[in-house]
Amino acid sequence: MRTNLHLVLCLTCLLSSGLIAQDLRQRMDIGTGGICRDMVRLPGGSTLVVGELSGTPIPIGWVSLLSETGDILWTKVPFDQMLATQFLRVKPDTDSTFLIGGTKYIDPVKGTDLLVMRLTNKGEILWSRTIDFNLVDGFSDLDLFDKGAVLIGTTLDEATGMDVVIAVLDQDGSPGITRQFGAAGLESATGIRYAGPHGFYISGNTTSYTFPGEPPSAFLMQISPTFSFSWMRLIGDADEQRVPAMALGTKGYPMIAIHDDGGLGTNSICQFNHTGGLEWSRSYNTETLRAITRSPGGKIFAADDHTVFGLDDDGQVVSAWLLQPDASFTTSCLQIGEKGQYLLGGWYDDIQDYPAMHAIPDPFTSSCNVGTVITVAQDHEVKILNELINTFDSGQVAGGKLDLVDITVNRIIDCQSTSSTDPLAHDIQLAVYPNPTVGTVRIDLPKGLPGMLTWFRADGTLIEQQRVDPSGGPVTAQMDNWPPGTYVLEFRRGDLSIARKILRVDQGN
Repeated sequence: MRTNLHLVLCLTCLLSSGLIAQDLRQRMDIGTGGICRDMVRLPGGSTLVVGELSGTPIPIGWVSLLSETGDILWTKVPFDQMLATQFLRVKPDTDSTFLIGGTKYIDPVKGTDLLVMRLTNKGEILWSRTIDFNLVDGFSDLDLFDKGAVLIGTTLDEATGMDVVIAVLDQDGSPGITRQFGAAGLESATGIRYAGPHGFYISGNTTSYTFPGEPPSAFLMQISPTFSFSWMRLIGDADEQRVPAMALGTKGYPMIAIHDDGGLGTNSICQFNHTGGLEWSRSYNTETLRAITRSPGGKIFAADDHTVFGLDDDGQVVSAWLLQPDASFTTSCLQIGEKGQYLLGGWYDDIQDYPAMHAIPDPFTSSCNVGTVITVAQDHEVKILNELINTFDSGQVAGGKLDLVDITVNRIIDCQSTSSTDPLAHDIQLAVYPNPTVGTVRIDLPKGLPGMLTWFRADGTLIEQQRVDPSGGPVTAQMDNWPPGTYVLEFRRGDLSIARKILRVDQGN
């Protein structure tokens, strides 16, 4: 189920096409209310969104496809709306099919089960499965790996209390391993990430290693590629620790966001290496961190309900933007494109719940009230304990039956700058020569257009920026100290962006 989908937010038109990128901030009115839990950007710019109806007596999962301009192409809910469902995660497994994970209410005897289905971009279900461990099972997260998909959740029964559970399915939905992890207390899962030969990382909360009646601690656990227990780390030594998000950071190392209710590091991020050693820990002057993600170029970004900020390899803040000043907004998911384009999902709480999506192609030139904000990182000491956990086989996968039907959803636009053609675009030229170069290049700027020149490495890493004015004549750039390779030079003027690739070679090549 390894995907060939290259997840790039195609929100900014470069080169000399003359199209101005589009900012978009919008809500979805689903009648009784709804929540956006997750989203994924598709080839061509459309977006698949999943969540749940929140204004109904029981939660009902919904999935929607939006066009590249935010128009609602279709929205579907389960046919039998008497059964509770939650759609919590979506992952692409090909260019046109997706896995959606959640929780499904089966019946009063069987309780709730983990749910996963494979869906096309036309809204057709190819297959659906339920995974039953005990009476009350709840889905938390899923990820893809070279043999299929792995789901993680939490189960509750009289014999073991609350434990973490995993289930493995191949591309056709056939079951593999189902396994249960737990200790003496209550364990609940937050997320899972596949790390290649290092196996899988699981985050969550546990009460197994705290005194009776005390709040839970955050944990990070590694399991091998064969799904056996490797190690577990407890994080924190203050008030209640919660893990709202996780990601794979530098070198594929696991990073977890921790919210400490009343502790010194109220909102912090910890990065561990593949053997469970703590690489760094930082606290941030933000609200509860909701999401951590890695861009296609390898940069790490985090978000709370109002801001998005970028981190370097040591957890220090390198950029920070105020994306959503509305106090009623809750962030649920974040995606970053090749050059820092933001796709933010969540919901408003305004009389009823409104799922909301924010597409910000360029925060430097955004017209949707995006601005800079001061976010700082401070060193944060956490107590790390090594603990063991019990493992045993448990659970079974069944063929589920789930049909989707269309519902009508209205679109509410909060802010939008529509794509158009810049009348100067056809006359704009950005000449860079010589190309290839051994070190020095001359840049002829567009006539009469002051703007910003930005250099990027091929992976999207920003190298340097400078404001330029063509009235001063050509600009000379020195690349002598840069390693040989491909670089991208971008010229920006307002919403207009032009890019050129420059090849830096060694003398004599």
